[in-house]
Amino acid sequence: MNSEMKYPFQLKNMFLTSLSFTRANEISSTIEIPIEIGVQYIEPKFPLVQVNMKISSGESALINFSTEIVGLFDYIGSQNTYDTELNREFVFEKGLFMLWPFGIQMIRLITGQMGITPLNIQTPTSFAGS
Repeated sequence: MNSEMKYPFQLKNMFLTSLSFTRANEISSTIEIPIEIGVQYIEPKFPLVQVNMKISSGESALINFSTEIVGLFDYIGSQNTYDTELNREFVFEKGLFMLWPFGIQMIRLITGQMGITPLNIQTPTSFAGS
């Protein structure tokens, strides 16, 4: 029986690399903002896997925001080289879900500080199409 984890990665570092917000003068208490998610993953140097996630508002006249988060994950399994298929699977099945709360918390915090009712942004059930 193989006792190794399905995704042997751990979050090593997380960075907020960009953040921008603009808002209209008058905003109602309840607003719906479409969210766009962009994802890129990079294999910089074994055993690191880098995940870049950009969360931004869609076209909205009331509020526009964009934040980019970079997560560095250490591979802690027994292989000695990259397994690109495993890395990609990890990124879309687990890695993005590990980074998501950091980005959303930052968006909620800043919109609250701007005097806007904090946005209720749902966690995607899948990042597969990102």
